[in-house]
Parts: sequence; C-alpha cells; structure tokens
Amino acid sequence: DVDEKESGKSGGKFDSKDTTHTLCASTTATTTTSTYDPRFTYSSTLPKAVFTKYGAPSGRLLGIAVTILKTVLHKYGTYERYVEGNGGQLLSEDEVRQAAHAYLEESGLENVVHVTFSHNMVAFASFKMLKGVPTLTLRSRGMRERWLRGCLDHEIGTHFLRRVNNHMQPWAKGTRKGGKRRAFRLEDKNPTEEGLAALNTVFRREGHHLWRAALAYYACFTAMNLSFSELFNHLGQFLSDPESRWDYCMRAKRGLSDTRVPGSFSKDQMYLTGAMEILKNRESIDFHALYMGKVSLADSERLKREGVARLEGLRLPTFVEDQEFYRQRLGDILVSNGLSDEMLRAVF
Repeated sequence: DVDEKESGKSGGKFDSKDTTHTLCASTTATTTTSTYDPRFTYSSTLPKAVFTKYGAPSGRLLGIAVTILKTVLHKYGTYERYVEGNGGQLLSEDEVRQAAHAYLEESGLENVVHVTFSHNMVAFASFKMLKGVPTLTLRSRGMRERWLRGCLDHEIGTHFLRRVNNHMQPWAKGTRKGGKRRAFRLEDKNPTEEGLAALNTVFRREGHHLWRAALAYYACFTAMNLSFSELFNHLGQFLSDPESRWDYCMRAKRGLSDTRVPGSFSKDQMYLTGAMEILKNRESIDFHALYMGKVSLADSERLKREGVARLEGLRLPTFVEDQEFYRQRLGDILVSNGLSDEMLRAVF
C-alpha cells in the first residue's frame, strides 16, 4: 500500500541488511509471532553523528500516536481491512505509469521529471537527481488505486517542488556542504519537510488517516526497551501482516548490529512530530511561503519576515494554491484522526 511509502527508504547515511537468514516465525490463524532477532551488517562504518543528530526517541506524542492508531482500528477493525477498504484495488505497472504521467502533465512537469520503475525496491516511491535529471522511481507492484495520488503528492507535490523553489533562494546559490545554509542560520528542515509530506500524502485520501506516521513514532519509542523480536510481537496489536511489522521493526532498529538488545534509531519520529506542529499552527502559517524551499517552519516565517526569501514565482502544487481550502482540509485531517486542537496545545 502507498501508505507504506515512507517506510521503504533506508534513511540516514547507511544501508543495513540481515546477513544471517530470513524471518523465522510461527504463524497462527490470528497473528504471527517471532523469537528471531536478526544481526545487521553495514557497507560502511556507522557514523555516530547520525544518532547524535536525531537523539533519543521521544514519548511526547505517544498519546497522539496511539489515538490515531486506535481511530483507524475502531473504524476498520484491522489494519489489513483498512488497506483493502481505503486503498482500493492494486494497480498494474502500466496503470501506475499512466497515472504518474497524467499527474506530471497536470502539474506542468511532464517534460521535467523522468519516471522509472523498480522491481526490487522496498519503498513504493523515491525521488532523486540522477545525472542531473529529476527522477521519480516507483515500485512495479503494490500500488493501490486510491493511494497513488497521495504518493505523488508526497514526492512531487512536496519534496520536488520545495526543491525547485529552493534553487531560487540566496542560501542555495553556490552552496557547498551546507555553508550557505549556516550563513543564513537555517535549522534542520527535516521535521517540517517530512511532516508536510505526510500531511500531503493523506490530504486527498478518504479518512486522511496518518497511520504510517503514528506507528513509526510508536515503534521508535517502544523499541528503546525491546529487542527486535519483542517489538515485532508487540506491534501485533496494531497489524497482523508480518512483512509490514518486519518493516517497522527494521526501520526502528537500523543502525544496531545485534538487535537482541534494546535500542532505537529515532529518525522516523519526525513524520508525526512535523505533521503535528503544522496542524497546531495551521491557521497562522503562510503555506505559500512554506514552499519557498527546503526550510523549517520557523525559518520560513523568519526569512519571510526579514525579507530574505524570494517569494515571487514559487512553484506550488495545485492543492495548496487556495490556502483557506488547504487550512480547512488540514482541520479535517485533525478531526479524522481523533485529535483536537486542545490535544495539540497540551503537548507543544
């Protein structure tokens, strides 16, 4: 399902793989349990700075995350029914290609972004510059009819367009290793970047459920006190599918070698953290200015206020052009996930 898109990227600066054997599990009629803790090896030495950058997992939004998960389960009964009922039918590669090209044409990007497919990528979508060409890579299987557009809104309507606009800005000119960003006092963009992308993923989706962001947050926090197999079994209260659970566990435990020990890589918490910060401040945010480039919410407000950012000629996704409609839909997202402004004010 496209809601799993964010889960596929290895994240950070390293890739991990289980070099021993595949998941060893016993299956019952209702769930799958495991006693297997994989051992990960890495193609390069793990940079400690990566873990330092993201810090220890936070439990500040744990109640928010659980509320979102319980809201989906109350409505659909199980996550698997949510996938089938909300995601729609599976699409063929040709159907996905046609839809992707139609999206790019609608966005005026048909001659700008190259679309390619991968048969073995874990992610459902990824966007990269390949030899100077903006390239959207989509997985050949697993895309669902009603979730594909949200995937494109995430990759193209958020990441790519903010990247395009970033090139117009003074902090991008002649940038080498972030030197210009430091000169303009730019903070970490990632919570805003990924939080906005998470919201845009569900913006046009029925129910607007932030399931992926919520469970990723929950898994990162819980993994601090559990081994890989214990986390795998613990997440069975939210979803039965062993492959999906394996994916959440792998992302929460990446960076470790021996996953028998408790520990967690907290990076995936940024999706929910960034999304909730935007929802809390939605009435005051200038969303056009937020698209000025690869900047945080706080920096976008400061750079606009100081007159530093170039705001004319920004490329915007069609669904953000009407800011009042966009804010109203963000309010719908809040309510649809069982949340309220009072709940957000209590944690921020």
